[in-house]
Amino acid sequence: MIFHVGRIEVDTEKVRRWINSSKGRTLTFRLLIAGVVLLPLAAWYAFGGRRGTSAAEQRNVVLYTTADEAVVRSLTDDFTARTGIRVGITREPAGRTDALVQRLTNEKGSPRADVWWGADTAAAARLAGAGVLAPWTSKAESLVAGGWPAGLRDPGYRWYGFALRARVIAFNTSSLAKNEAPTRLRDLASPNWRGRVGLPDPRVPGPARAHLAFLIATHGEDAARSWLLGIKDNGAVVLPDDLAVAQAVGRGDVRLGLTSADAVRSAQGEPWPVDFVPESIDRPRDRVEGLRSVGVVLTPDTVARVVGSPNPHAGARLADFLLSADAERILAGVPARRVPIIPSVAGEFAGAAFANPTPIDWNAVNAADEAAARIAREVLGP
Repeated sequence: MIFHVGRIEVDTEKVRRWINSSKGRTLTFRLLIAGVVLLPLAAWYAFGGRRGTSAAEQRNVVLYTTADEAVVRSLTDDFTARTGIRVGITREPAGRTDALVQRLTNEKGSPRADVWWGADTAAAARLAGAGVLAPWTSKAESLVAGGWPAGLRDPGYRWYGFALRARVIAFNTSSLAKNEAPTRLRDLASPNWRGRVGLPDPRVPGPARAHLAFLIATHGEDAARSWLLGIKDNGAVVLPDDLAVAQAVGRGDVRLGLTSADAVRSAQGEPWPVDFVPESIDRPRDRVEGLRSVGVVLTPDTVARVVGSPNPHAGARLADFLLSADAERILAGVPARRVPIIPSVAGEFAGAAFANPTPIDWNAVNAADEAAARIAREVLGP
């Protein structure tokens, strides 16, 4: 039989005789083997196999975050300058953490994000429990004797805590001298400060919720509820977040506020007349009425890698960078002034340290997050 392919004439009888010849059989076998090997590779490439490409080919990385925008930009810009890897950022404010957690969970089958950077540990714990976060051992483990502090990472290595910020009591410097500001949380419920205290809303995720969860994990639900109820009944002004509290203190809307040190420093940059005092510590032999003060609470941000991410090599580089000594130097500098974890960096930024920091296992605190949300709604309303 003779047929045509375009202008080419094909004699099927000649083709049959050639295939049955020794040369034909050898070449046909080689072509068959090549097809068996190359066809799956071609399909892998065509239908997304490049998701596992080498680090040299991955020049983009996607970050989902609820952390402070200025802090995020300071680190991601530096990372891009060092590596040439562009960082695409999807950000929600800390108060909308649940929305971004839900988005990541919904994308679990086909993730778009490579790295998670959250403003608290509870969200990372929920994502880890949902199977969204990948186990990984950061290179930063080698920068701390004995490894990264166990209370600042998931037992399964699915998230790491970093970028510590201190919970403090802010005061208006036009109204109060530093030695007049209260230094214990229970003092905020004193009649002396009725209607003059700002409180960040613990009903929404973020450092304020984490602080309440810490109080529950440390003192129990009843003691934490009584403290929050006492502040509320004392006329506390509930504000959206730490920065809103620091700004309200600076404007003179309230004279005191429970907030974070970095929020106060941000308000000082306006500049507004605001400063802070760290929480003092009650000695074991001290007899106290109300919530016992255990020292300065340092709340961490978290970093994690996403299971099945589209740019795993670039994601690993970004996640490791966020925990690196270079990143901690940026975080410890002005204006963020976060507290370093790596000892060598902490030695360079002694001014960022706080006296009497209380040791915290954030895995235990995470277990109290639901109770914190419930108590906050019970006391402050839905």
